[in-house]
Amino acid sequence: MVTGRDPFPHCVEIHPTDFCNQACSYCFHGGVGEDVSRRGEMLSVAEYRDLIDELVDAGVSEVSVSGGGEPMFYLGIGEVLGHIARSPLDLRLVTNANVIPDDAVPALMDAAEVRVSIDSVNSDVYNKQRGMRGGNLLDRTLKNLRMLAATREQTGGQVRIACTFLVSELNQTEIEQFAAVLIDDVGVDTVVYKQDIYGRITFEDAEVRHRLDQVHRDYGDRVEIRVEDIVDEIGGPCGVAYSKVAFNPYGELYSCCLGSQPGEKNGSLFGSLRAAGSFRKLWQNSADNRRSMLFGGVSCQDCNHTDRLINVTVRAELDRAASLPS
Repeated sequence: MVTGRDPFPHCVEIHPTDFCNQACSYCFHGGVGEDVSRRGEMLSVAEYRDLIDELVDAGVSEVSVSGGGEPMFYLGIGEVLGHIARSPLDLRLVTNANVIPDDAVPALMDAAEVRVSIDSVNSDVYNKQRGMRGGNLLDRTLKNLRMLAATREQTGGQVRIACTFLVSELNQTEIEQFAAVLIDDVGVDTVVYKQDIYGRITFEDAEVRHRLDQVHRDYGDRVEIRVEDIVDEIGGPCGVAYSKVAFNPYGELYSCCLGSQPGEKNGSLFGSLRAAGSFRKLWQNSADNRRSMLFGGVSCQDCNHTDRLINVTVRAELDRAASLPS
């Protein structure tokens, strides 16, 4: 990108559906479960197959299946995951794991990672943080996690299983317990502690830092901590799209996963897959937009942890290029 080439991104995210059975207050949808302001014709299984084949031809390395909705509620998700798993692409899935269709399990055994958003191992806290009105979906989620771990052992699967814990005032006292249950009992590989990028969910900082230090001492590199400030401003030059882009359920391509969500003030729309006719053409059509974001900057209000880290590297590269003799 700095040298004048226009490479395809390393990763493409697909968000199969906006629907979710939960209503987490920290979600893209702001605690409503699903924003119905943008309903349209979702990409079909056949369209996903064609897209995946084209991503392979373009040299993309990874497909991440996630979204503001719960991907496991997309009809045909097992077929989509299976097509990715049979390709050279690395498959990653982000899910609440309330439901895992039987036909999705073989593909998940071949995935690079399955990451489950869970936040608590206490049913009452789980329901409150995740906007549930009752029931015991936590038990179902833990059962599904145990199933994945057991199936991996039986089949020799290589999938990495991770669980995320978004720190809040509701769950901050169970930081150590969460790792103990998920790693020692359930058998997941990694626990990721993170914070709300929108700043809506707060916590008592001193206690949280102490607990995170303790859980890191106990579990070492099996714990990933994203509760920290990245010394870098939001806004300015943005090269995230050269690393990863995101499709919403209706085939519209955005510069980042935040931008692809309804009502977002972050990121940029690159265009429609159906209108362009192919991913390659859509990427070519977005070249001016991407260069403007990289060299002219963006005015985003929010940015997630991974994308901010990408831009730390991008801006260092831009500074290095600017310092070279002309």
